[in-house]
Amino acid sequence: MNAVRRLIALVFCLCLSAGAIARGVTITNGTASFEDAHLVISIQASIALNENVEEALDNGITLFFEAETKILRERRLWPDTQMLRASHRFALSRHALSNRYALTDLASGESRTFKTLQEALLVLGDLQRVLVSDEAVLPKPEVYLARARLRLITEELPAPMRPLVWISPSWWVSSPWYEWLIKR
Repeated sequence: MNAVRRLIALVFCLCLSAGAIARGVTITNGTASFEDAHLVISIQASIALNENVEEALDNGITLFFEAETKILRERRLWPDTQMLRASHRFALSRHALSNRYALTDLASGESRTFKTLQEALLVLGDLQRVLVSDEAVLPKPEVYLARARLRLITEELPAPMRPLVWISPSWWVSSPWYEWLIKR
Protein backbone atom coordinates (compact mmCIF):
# COMPACT_ATOMS: atom_id res chain seq x y z
CA MET A 1 0.00 0.00 0.00
CA ASN A 2 2.86 2.39 0.79
CA ALA A 3 4.41 1.65 -2.60
CA VAL A 4 1.17 2.64 -4.36
CA ARG A 5 1.02 5.92 -2.42
CA ARG A 6 4.63 6.69 -3.27
CA LEU A 7 3.99 5.97 -6.95
CA ILE A 8 0.95 8.25 -6.97
CA ALA A 9 2.93 11.00 -5.22
CA LEU A 10 5.78 10.60 -7.73
CA VAL A 11 3.44 10.87 -10.73
CA PHE A 12 1.76 13.90 -9.16
CA CYS A 13 5.13 15.62 -8.59
CA LEU A 14 6.24 14.86 -12.14
CA CYS A 15 3.03 16.33 -13.52
CA LEU A 16 3.45 19.46 -11.42
CA SER A 17 7.06 19.93 -12.46
CA ALA A 18 6.23 19.36 -16.12
CA GLY A 19 3.37 21.85 -15.81
CA ALA A 20 5.72 24.43 -14.36
CA ILE A 21 7.88 24.36 -17.48
CA ALA A 22 4.99 24.01 -19.91
CA ARG A 23 4.63 26.82 -22.38
CA GLY A 24 1.89 27.16 -24.87
CA VAL A 25 -0.23 29.33 -27.05
CA THR A 26 -1.66 32.78 -26.39
CA ILE A 27 -4.04 34.45 -28.81
CA THR A 28 -3.15 38.13 -28.84
CA ASN A 29 -5.77 39.47 -31.25
CA GLY A 30 -8.89 38.48 -33.10
CA THR A 31 -10.52 40.49 -35.86
CA ALA A 32 -13.73 40.25 -37.82
CA SER A 33 -14.49 42.11 -41.01
CA PHE A 34 -17.14 42.04 -43.69
CA GLU A 35 -15.73 41.73 -47.21
CA ASP A 36 -17.87 41.28 -50.32
CA ALA A 37 -20.86 39.91 -48.36
CA HIS A 38 -18.65 37.52 -46.37
CA LEU A 39 -17.70 37.51 -42.71
CA VAL A 40 -13.93 37.02 -42.38
CA ILE A 41 -12.27 36.07 -39.07
CA SER A 42 -8.50 36.33 -38.54
CA ILE A 43 -6.46 35.68 -35.40
CA GLN A 44 -2.93 36.34 -34.24
CA ALA A 45 -1.27 34.05 -31.70
CA SER A 46 2.03 33.71 -29.91
CA ILE A 47 3.29 30.10 -29.85
CA ALA A 48 6.07 28.78 -27.62
CA LEU A 49 6.85 25.07 -27.49
CA ASN A 50 8.59 23.46 -24.53
CA GLU A 51 11.63 21.16 -24.74
CA ASN A 52 9.62 17.92 -24.87
CA VAL A 53 7.50 19.04 -27.80
CA GLU A 54 10.47 20.52 -29.68
CA GLU A 55 12.48 17.34 -29.14
CA ALA A 56 9.66 15.21 -30.57
CA LEU A 57 9.46 17.53 -33.60
CA ASP A 58 13.22 17.38 -34.13
CA ASN A 59 13.07 13.56 -33.92
CA GLY A 60 10.62 13.28 -36.81
CA ILE A 61 7.21 13.52 -35.12
CA THR A 62 4.78 15.70 -37.09
CA LEU A 63 2.75 18.04 -34.92
CA PHE A 64 -0.82 18.91 -35.88
CA PHE A 65 -2.42 22.17 -34.79
CA GLU A 66 -6.06 23.21 -35.00
CA ALA A 67 -7.49 26.72 -35.06
CA GLU A 68 -11.12 26.66 -33.93
CA THR A 69 -13.48 29.60 -34.31
CA LYS A 70 -17.10 30.03 -33.25
CA ILE A 71 -19.64 32.80 -33.68
CA LEU A 72 -22.32 32.84 -30.98
CA ARG A 73 -25.44 34.87 -30.37
CA GLU A 74 -25.61 35.64 -26.67
CA ARG A 75 -28.91 35.11 -24.92
CA ARG A 76 -29.80 36.09 -21.36
CA LEU A 77 -31.95 33.26 -20.07
CA TRP A 78 -30.94 30.47 -22.43
CA PRO A 79 -27.59 29.05 -23.53
CA ASP A 80 -25.85 30.98 -26.30
CA THR A 81 -26.79 29.95 -29.83
CA GLN A 82 -23.92 28.84 -32.06
CA MET A 83 -24.34 30.55 -35.42
CA LEU A 84 -21.09 29.49 -37.13
CA ARG A 85 -18.19 27.16 -36.42
CA ALA A 86 -14.99 26.52 -38.33
CA SER A 87 -11.90 24.41 -37.80
CA HIS A 88 -8.63 24.86 -39.64
CA ARG A 89 -5.75 22.35 -39.33
CA PHE A 90 -2.03 22.66 -39.89
CA ALA A 91 0.87 20.18 -39.85
CA LEU A 92 4.32 21.19 -38.63
CA SER A 93 7.24 18.88 -39.39
CA ARG A 94 11.02 18.94 -39.66
CA HIS A 95 12.93 17.65 -42.67
CA ALA A 96 15.96 15.81 -41.32
CA LEU A 97 18.17 16.15 -44.42
CA SER A 98 17.60 19.83 -45.12
CA ASN A 99 17.20 20.74 -41.43
CA ARG A 100 14.20 22.92 -42.34
CA TYR A 101 10.72 23.11 -40.89
CA ALA A 102 7.64 22.63 -43.07
CA LEU A 103 4.24 24.11 -42.29
CA THR A 104 1.34 22.67 -44.28
CA ASP A 105 -2.21 24.02 -44.42
CA LEU A 106 -4.20 20.77 -44.47
CA ALA A 107 -7.28 22.39 -46.06
CA SER A 108 -5.52 23.83 -49.10
CA GLY A 109 -2.46 21.56 -49.18
CA GLU A 110 -0.20 24.62 -49.39
CA SER A 111 3.18 24.01 -47.77
CA ARG A 112 5.95 26.44 -46.84
CA THR A 113 9.43 25.75 -45.50
CA PHE A 114 11.41 27.76 -42.95
CA LYS A 115 15.01 27.84 -41.78
CA THR A 116 14.10 27.99 -38.09
CA LEU A 117 11.31 26.73 -35.90
CA GLN A 118 10.65 30.27 -34.67
CA GLU A 119 9.93 31.45 -38.23
CA ALA A 120 7.47 28.60 -38.73
CA LEU A 121 5.74 29.35 -35.42
CA LEU A 122 5.41 33.04 -36.32
CA VAL A 123 3.64 32.15 -39.56
CA LEU A 124 1.47 29.54 -37.79
CA GLY A 125 0.45 32.22 -35.30
CA ASP A 126 -0.65 34.66 -38.02
CA LEU A 127 -3.89 33.03 -39.11
CA GLN A 128 -5.63 35.07 -41.76
CA ARG A 129 -9.11 34.11 -42.93
CA VAL A 130 -9.61 31.13 -40.59
CA LEU A 131 -13.36 31.53 -40.91
CA VAL A 132 -15.01 32.84 -44.05
CA SER A 133 -18.79 32.70 -44.12
CA ASP A 134 -21.71 34.11 -46.00
CA GLU A 135 -22.78 37.35 -44.32
CA ALA A 136 -26.46 36.41 -44.66
CA VAL A 137 -26.05 33.75 -41.94
CA LEU A 138 -25.92 36.52 -39.31
CA PRO A 139 -29.16 38.53 -39.08
CA LYS A 140 -28.87 42.31 -38.71
CA PRO A 141 -28.54 44.29 -36.45
CA GLU A 142 -27.09 42.29 -33.61
CA VAL A 143 -23.96 41.89 -31.56
CA TYR A 144 -22.28 38.50 -31.76
CA LEU A 145 -19.62 36.87 -29.63
CA ALA A 146 -16.60 35.50 -31.50
CA ARG A 147 -14.42 32.83 -29.89
CA ALA A 148 -11.13 31.41 -31.11
CA ARG A 149 -8.45 29.07 -29.85
CA LEU A 150 -5.36 27.36 -31.22
CA ARG A 151 -4.23 23.99 -29.90
CA LEU A 152 -1.90 21.08 -30.49
CA ILE A 153 -3.96 18.04 -31.49
CA THR A 154 -2.53 15.35 -29.23
CA GLU A 155 -4.84 12.70 -30.69
CA GLU A 156 -2.78 12.84 -33.91
CA LEU A 157 0.47 11.86 -32.17
CA PRO A 158 1.75 8.29 -32.65
CA ALA A 159 -0.10 5.74 -30.48
CA PRO A 160 2.93 4.84 -28.29
CA MET A 161 3.25 8.51 -27.22
CA ARG A 162 -0.39 9.08 -26.24
CA PRO A 163 -0.27 7.62 -22.69
CA LEU A 164 2.65 9.94 -21.92
CA VAL A 165 0.72 12.87 -23.33
CA TRP A 166 -2.30 12.14 -21.12
CA ILE A 167 -0.26 12.38 -17.89
CA SER A 168 2.23 15.08 -18.87
CA PRO A 169 0.95 18.68 -18.87
CA SER A 170 3.97 19.74 -20.92
CA TRP A 171 2.08 18.34 -23.93
CA TRP A 172 -1.09 20.31 -23.26
CA VAL A 173 -0.26 23.10 -25.71
CA SER A 174 -3.43 25.12 -26.15
CA SER A 175 -4.69 28.64 -25.79
CA PRO A 176 -7.77 29.41 -23.75
CA TRP A 177 -10.76 30.66 -25.73
CA TYR A 178 -10.13 34.23 -26.85
CA GLU A 179 -13.37 36.25 -27.08
CA TRP A 180 -14.38 39.51 -28.69
CA LEU A 181 -17.61 41.15 -29.91
CA ILE A 182 -18.68 41.54 -33.51
CA LYS A 183 -21.16 44.33 -34.25
CA ARG A 184 -23.27 43.80 -37.31
